[in-house]
Amino acid sequence: GEKKILIYSPVRGKLKDLSEIDDDSFRSEKLGKTVAIEPLENTIYAPVNGVIKGIFPTCQSIAIKADSGADILLHIGVNTHLLNGTGFISHIHKDDKITIGKRMLEIDREMMLSNHFDPTILLIVTNTPEFASIKLLKEDSVLVKDELLLAIKKDI
Repeated sequence: GEKKILIYSPVRGKLKDLSEIDDDSFRSEKLGKTVAIEPLENTIYAPVNGVIKGIFPTCQSIAIKADSGADILLHIGVNTHLLNGTGFISHIHKDDKITIGKRMLEIDREMMLSNHFDPTILLIVTNTPEFASIKLLKEDSVLVKDELLLAIKKDI
């Protein structure tokens, strides 16, 4: 298969430094290469072509298996499971096929912010060890479907 894999931005927003994230497992990239994006709008889009492997009942967490082999976890906001699904509208279900830029989720940023929840979108490549390198391609702001990460597969 292809050695070079691109992962695209799931939202229009501003890239944030991980040190600003109030969650140890995200900040330390314990789950894999992590990109944090402060969303500037309320729609979250598919970052790859692939399949929805799972979506939490409370909607803040979506697991995606990319056709390219990347395993991606999209986590919407910090501690947002405490909202119990309030402020989320999902357009997807488990086992759905998705394509880059497909509308997956609507979030209510205003409600999150007014309740002191951080709406930062975290995109995590959970099978990072399978790659020789994963490079962030953007520096400041991102648009939907911008090339966000370039992952290079290890030589077998």
